[in-house]
Amino acid sequence: MMLGFQFRKFLTVLILLLVGELTVSCSCSSHGGLDGKTKVLRKVLSAKGKSLDPHRQFDANSAEVVTLIFDSLFTTHYLKRPIEFVPNLAEAMPEFSDEGKTMTIRLRRDVKFQDGACFADKKGRPFVASDVVYSFTRFADPFVNANSYSLLEGLVVGLDDARKHMENFGEGKYQYDQFQVEGLKALDEYTVKIQLTRATMVPMQVMAKTVMSIVPRECVEKYGEDFQFHPLGTGPFILKYTNRLGDIWLKKNPDYHLTYPTEGEPGDKEKGLLEAAGKKLPLVDEIYAPVIEESQPAVLKFQRGYFDWIGLDSDSFKRLAVKTGDGQFSVKDEFKDYVQLYAAMDSSSYWLAFNMRNPVLGKNRDLRKAIALVVNRQGYIDQVLNGRGTMLDTIVPMTIASNHKELGFTWYDRDVAEAKRLIDSAGFPGGKGLPVFKYVTSSGGTTQRMFEFHRRTLEEIGVKIVIDAMPYSSYLKKIEEGDFDIITSGWGADYPDPENFTSLITTLARSQGQNYGNWQNSQYDALSDKTKVTPPGPERNKMFVEMAEIVKREVPVVPLFGVIRVGLYPKNWVKNFKRDLESDRDAIHMDIDVARQKEGFSL
Repeated sequence: MMLGFQFRKFLTVLILLLVGELTVSCSCSSHGGLDGKTKVLRKVLSAKGKSLDPHRQFDANSAEVVTLIFDSLFTTHYLKRPIEFVPNLAEAMPEFSDEGKTMTIRLRRDVKFQDGACFADKKGRPFVASDVVYSFTRFADPFVNANSYSLLEGLVVGLDDARKHMENFGEGKYQYDQFQVEGLKALDEYTVKIQLTRATMVPMQVMAKTVMSIVPRECVEKYGEDFQFHPLGTGPFILKYTNRLGDIWLKKNPDYHLTYPTEGEPGDKEKGLLEAAGKKLPLVDEIYAPVIEESQPAVLKFQRGYFDWIGLDSDSFKRLAVKTGDGQFSVKDEFKDYVQLYAAMDSSSYWLAFNMRNPVLGKNRDLRKAIALVVNRQGYIDQVLNGRGTMLDTIVPMTIASNHKELGFTWYDRDVAEAKRLIDSAGFPGGKGLPVFKYVTSSGGTTQRMFEFHRRTLEEIGVKIVIDAMPYSSYLKKIEEGDFDIITSGWGADYPDPENFTSLITTLARSQGQNYGNWQNSQYDALSDKTKVTPPGPERNKMFVEMAEIVKREVPVVPLFGVIRVGLYPKNWVKNFKRDLESDRDAIHMDIDVARQKEGFSL
């Protein structure tokens, strides 16, 4: 899932404008309207999102809200690490037959959609198997889902054909019932059969993502494209209010079906993380989440007790936390009575991407390699991220199998002297004759510091860059149009497989809203296709090594780092907090001591 470089997985709560006029008003104060009785979880959204329609959203901040309103068939266990998939709308994990090419999914019988005007009596009806068929067919609609269909492309029998037929018919000129997908059947009200083109676990993993959430047909047909302004699913929370800024207020769905997990990993019980075992979710009554794009004011409000959970950027980390000698992170001693620190490795990665259509960068491999050799990856982690990251030698994060350490692959070491030699051989001695390159980014303190660090580093070999910063939505539009020379790009895992990252720079990926640099390499594309049909193991890893070598030789991108997410929460009133970076469903499991929350603190 795409991430902008204000930290997340690289997915901004982009709520489109009409919502504010269409939803119920409320008194959304910065304190979240605390009354000492209602359990209100207060968190921060770093930017407006793109859409609250699951099949249209493709960014992390939208997904952060979508996952609270909608459900998918599967999800990930809140407490267990590493990742463990568990049923959500499904009754159990899928049953595989036909040598792994047929999935039979049995559904829960106790789930219903939230109440809404789209239903005849305004009461939510039961969730059934036909909702899965409808939602998956809609996921394949090219006029609805322009970004994420590649996650299932080529994997479900007949689904690609249905997508092509929709495209041929034209937008708004068909009903999904016209496309009976051979590999997608509702056997009865509570059983779905999915036929795959090959044996693979990827579809099950993708079915745990927000982009494959289940939506009610009645609501989509009632609101059309405006469904994104009237999001309604089976999820733990119901949209109560939003506005033009993208601020969100959610209320508890009293009919939600999931319960708090009854087991975790070693140490969770001792930390009190199993005290709510078996309780009905969610545990809080409401969620208040305003958009605050700049980190500093958000953290200052947290320090005054206005929020219940905050991520730390570089400046706030320096004020509130430290990295200890053993490589761990800790809150500073003077704050330990009030707040607890968390640190978790994210399944995301970041890299520099060159616009290969730039007549200078795109045609001069030695120039790109010189930049790769001078980029100070570890220096950036140490100086800008306060050590909150790990250097990557491919674009696959360390939390995913077949990462660079498992492959035994290494990227270029920093070598300024060799970089200067390459600049000379590229025809630009000391950088003379080079244009000033445009570094496009979203606005924010972190991105400004990133630019400044890279600017100073690249000047060591005479390469000059100028920043073009803008709001995140404008940034997305600009890079999609290819209006840049260099960007910092990134990705958060849609599913825990290296192919989810390596495929991002294929030729096909450009048409699907990725590979913004427009790199094309037929050998790399062919290997990427092979990894999709090869099971994990030595043969597949050999392909990933060969792909990494091509990238190292051609340098369309420069791998940078993976991120360790560090943040704080009040230790006196927030319960059950264990950062869930895979599904972003932390808020479903967290609990609040309202009396202590109202007392608050000021750091």
